[in-house]
Amino acid sequence: MAGRLAVVGAPSSAGAYAPGQEKAPDALRAAGLVQRLQEYGINVEDRGNVPGYRWHLDKTNLRAMNVDKVAAVARAVAESVTDALRKDDSVLVLGGDCTVELGTVAGAIRETERVGLVYIDLDTDLNTPQSTDDGALDWMGVAHLLNIDGSERKLARIGTRAPLLDEKQISFFANDNSKPFERQIIESKRIK
Repeated sequence: MAGRLAVVGAPSSAGAYAPGQEKAPDALRAAGLVQRLQEYGINVEDRGNVPGYRWHLDKTNLRAMNVDKVAAVARAVAESVTDALRKDDSVLVLGGDCTVELGTVAGAIRETERVGLVYIDLDTDLNTPQSTDDGALDWMGVAHLLNIDGSERKLARIGTRAPLLDEKQISFFANDNSKPFERQIIESKRIK
């Protein structure tokens, strides 16, 4: 690690199925995460939280609920990640829902081409608002990173390029709940 480890909280459940996930960053801090990292000799700077959002049912866009709030949180995360990397710090983003990765990746690619994602989740999050009527963007994040057809433009183009990542920059780990639409993408793009 070159400098410090900047810890950034993204207290959002905007893309989730219900409220609660926005509490994750502060809960991790309260459980002693920052102190534990410091005990291991890591120089940690806790930069607090970006403005977050608590989930509400979005009746105006049932296929991509709270998309504007998800985009706003992602942009704020991207700014914090970029700022940390420009200071030669490493970054740990403490998120609520899985859409936080959009801002994390968008911020990182502003500073380096050497970005990869090991995605550890029950789902592959390759759905789009067009492939499901679920509406929770929480399980659509990777689709937006890859700019899969049917993705919300506001999210897929959150960074300096679209797609934010290509399939060679993503590896799935422990994902065993993929739907047929997602499996088709994994196979056609040969995602590891």
